[in-house]
Amino acid sequence: MAEIHRFDPERVLGAGIGRLGREELVALAMDICAAAAAAPGGAHGCIHPMNISLDGAGAALGPQSGHGQGEWSTDELEYMAPELFWNGTLSGAADVYSIGLLLYAGVSGGRLPFFTRDAEGMTNELRAAALRRRMNGEAVAVPPVAGERLGEVIEKCLAFKPEERYAGVSELAEA
Repeated sequence: MAEIHRFDPERVLGAGIGRLGREELVALAMDICAAAAAAPGGAHGCIHPMNISLDGAGAALGPQSGHGQGEWSTDELEYMAPELFWNGTLSGAADVYSIGLLLYAGVSGGRLPFFTRDAEGMTNELRAAALRRRMNGEAVAVPPVAGERLGEVIEKCLAFKPEERYAGVSELAEA
């Protein structure tokens, strides 16, 4: 596993997810897998670009969510696993899903599944429609630019059913 780095709120990744090169994106995923595995209970549950910081040494994951179900920010919702959204089930598989969304956004220039335009151009209505499609189990098509191997990893990460994903972040990191 990758070394665990310290979160720096002054160096938040944010929209920069769409500007990472493939090697940087894979390194980011490895660092986030390590940080999520080290979280209490082995799952973090709050993995999204606004909760990740980057510096020359790597990526760091910010704090776990300190609020209850249904009090999520837009950033949290857009990178959340369906089972965490619907019933609050936090697991390594939920973190795998969120990391899969990071990978998806990284290869697609910052777009998430079902986004019809760049994130900056998405209205609240379009964001809600994209979220509904994902949370209701519509299959996510992996962008062809992901390539064969990374595309396979992203596809498995974004399986709607948790049991069809990698079992946890350690298994994802090995893939």
